[in-house]
Amino acid sequence: MASDIRPYKLVVDRVFYVGGLGSDKRAEVVAAADYAASKPDMLCKHANAIVVRRCRLTPGRTRVDP
Repeated sequence: MASDIRPYKLVVDRVFYVGGLGSDKRAEVVAAADYAASKPDMLCKHANAIVVRRCRLTPGRTRVDP
């Protein structure tokens, strides 16, 4: 490692979460412990297939940008 490069450890005390769609959207500050204890979105690994299917079901109303 070069002598002028120092590694840093990021210590998170809170995160600012922004999410949701339509009228269900929200933003809030989440404590680091709550964020660390949270579980990943169960639809995350299927998101692309869901969007593609949605676009096929409603042609002209939705689109997928690469």
